[in-house]
Amino acid sequence: MENIKVFELAKQMGLETIALMDKLREFKIPIKSHMADLDEELINQIKVKFEEEKSKVAAKGKAQRRPSLRRSQLRGLLPARGNKI
Repeated sequence: MENIKVFELAKQMGLETIALMDKLREFKIPIKSHMADLDEELINQIKVKFEEEKSKVAAKGKAQRRPSLRRSQLRGLLPARGNKI
């Protein structure tokens, strides 16, 4: 694999270029513009960090997930539409 530009990596990852650049700065990866070259080693580092972050978010989401209520269960909790309180 040869060097690719930041905007090309963003396109491959399905992200907007600005969002990827913000994340790279958050990861303390020095980039100046969307045209900056990324070598293969740096691309691998970026992908690993994104996977780590994705797994953290997924683990957090599972821990905080609440059971959802069905519409039939909500009927008793909410006032009818025509009734004013």
